[in-house]
Amino acid sequence: KSAYYLGKIAHLLFPKNIPDIHSAYNESNDTSVLQIQKGESDLPHQMSHRVWLEVSKPIYVQRKVSSDERRAMHQHFQQTEHNPKVIKLRKEASLKGFKMDYGGQNFSQDEQGNITYLETNPAWEYRKDGSTLYWFDEARLQNSINELPEPNRTQALKYLQRLLKLVPKK
Repeated sequence: KSAYYLGKIAHLLFPKNIPDIHSAYNESNDTSVLQIQKGESDLPHQMSHRVWLEVSKPIYVQRKVSSDERRAMHQHFQQTEHNPKVIKLRKEASLKGFKMDYGGQNFSQDEQGNITYLETNPAWEYRKDGSTLYWFDEARLQNSINELPEPNRTQALKYLQRLLKLVPKK
């Protein structure tokens, strides 16, 4: 649920850059499922993502991925990570209270030149060292929501209230 509420708020703040989440539910095996607005990623991202998915599999089920494919994937993700438009979006998101995963694999560019953030973050996650990583800043998010026009402001405030009921206390 936290990824749903945070994602809905993020989409209202960045409608051109963060796809909308249509629904969230748990399957019978406790797997969380998010249904997200389908967007087209750019061709270099699609190719790099296919390689990334393949090399992320256990070695015994991977198809052979050439060193050229791996190199191209890493190069594409590095270029994306350092793209000035990506850096600008990450900075704007941070100032508005929404943290983004920095990896280049999490961003794509649409035909209009808009950067799209492809990752869906939970509102928080527990770290191995016992600490909690929060993917949002409550005060900044509240201020950013207050700047939204109606009816988006009212809707975002409802999502924030629901999100804050789920968040573990700091």
